[in-house]
Amino acid sequence: MHEPKKTFELSHSETDMSEKLKIAVGIATTGRREVLTRTIDLLAHQTRLPDSLVICPVSPEDVDVASLERFPAQTLTVVGAKGLPAQRNMILSATREADIIVFFDDDFFADRDYLANVERIFTASALRIATISQTSNESSQRPRTSLPQPGFCWRMEPMDRG
Repeated sequence: MHEPKKTFELSHSETDMSEKLKIAVGIATTGRREVLTRTIDLLAHQTRLPDSLVICPVSPEDVDVASLERFPAQTLTVVGAKGLPAQRNMILSATREADIIVFFDDDFFADRDYLANVERIFTASALRIATISQTSNESSQRPRTSLPQPGFCWRMEPMDRG
């Protein structure tokens, strides 16, 4: 059975941005230089740019350095062992200053407002710690786009970071 597409609207109070969060985008990749370059180029057109972009390739040849030089925010490449968990752990280790870390697949072409919506969702609730997206197109032949869904969130009590 096909699950109906879930949509959401943010109220005016949820869109009040009294504080800007630091957003890092992390992308683990291996052997997909061309599609990664396209993803980075499209990410540069977000209405809310990330504060940093961290790429974790298995090999330096997996990344087009020119695409990182064109990117309008801070970029970092951390080469890691092959495997999504290992690569994402490398990204997490490199993003200590971020309030939000958004992981994209190297072939995830996000809607232009994706990061702005992520920031709105997390600003709307101090208890939100994670959100996931449902892609609108799973075909590998066409770009996949998605919006974050606030209905798919895990919540927990705020931690004392002191």
